[in-house]
Amino acid sequence: MTLLEPSINIHVRVESSSMRPKQLITIALVAFVAVSLIVLIARESGNKSTGSEAAKSDEVSVVEDRLIVYYFHGNARCVTCRTIESYTKEAVEMAFADELRNGSMEFQVINVETPSTVHFIRDYQLYAPLVVVVRLNNNTQADWKNLDRVWRLVGDRSAFLAYVQNETAAMLQRNR
Repeated sequence: MTLLEPSINIHVRVESSSMRPKQLITIALVAFVAVSLIVLIARESGNKSTGSEAAKSDEVSVVEDRLIVYYFHGNARCVTCRTIESYTKEAVEMAFADELRNGSMEFQVINVETPSTVHFIRDYQLYAPLVVVVRLNNNTQADWKNLDRVWRLVGDRSAFLAYVQNETAAMLQRNR
């Protein structure tokens, strides 16, 4: 070794028996949320939304009383995040085809890491990619629910679909 060659010794000790898959997933989710928040804060402080972006988010739908099922995500998207989006879309399309067709329900996928959508993090208390059901009356938000159990149910497709459909149906009933 010469003086120009750096010498770095890294010692990593892993005790495989002490880390269970659930703990690893928890650590990965916490790390994802922390990195996402740092990126969002950095982008928000450096970017201002333009008038055209604000106009897009303020568009008024023809149907004043409706439900919106949102799937919120960030720029980095893992397999589980994509599965949650796919299952949510499937649940809504299977159970609410008529409502989607007549405009009384919408399914929207939103990346919250853009300047014009970062407000959703505060609005719906997002801490990870999540599904949120929002009820609008006269184009004004009347109620919303964060479906945070999707993370626990993503391993059981039928339970996931039932959960999203039941929560969406309950919110839809409040709109009638």
